[in-house]
Amino acid sequence: MQPHEDHYNIGNWSAGYFSVHTDGSLIALPNGKDPIKVADIVAQAKQQGMSLPILLRFIDILEHRVA
Repeated sequence: MQPHEDHYNIGNWSAGYFSVHTDGSLIALPNGKDPIKVADIVAQAKQQGMSLPILLRFIDILEHRVA
């Protein structure tokens, strides 16, 4: 586990769906692979005129949890 993961206790709340990128940013792993930087999602939402806070839903996570 990376130092940032320990600091934010990610192992205890993320169920493997979130981690910390090597640059220190939060990443989502909604399908267990293909990491997505959460900051990139937020930046794209802002470019589309949305304001914070926003609610992010990852369909792959929802489907996996329901199954």
